[in-house]
Amino acid sequence: MINFAAPGGGPDGPPWLGIVFGIIVAVLAVVFFVHLAKRRK
Repeated sequence: MINFAAPGGGPDGPPWLGIVFGIIVAVLAVVFFVHLAKRRK
């Protein structure tokens, strides 16, 4: 199991991997929330 939130990236990958993964998840969450908001109107 790959731990994306490992401090400093750990042995699984570069330090920025966790940051990039976090940004992608945040963007997807916002898009999903906006989609639901538009559907309710």
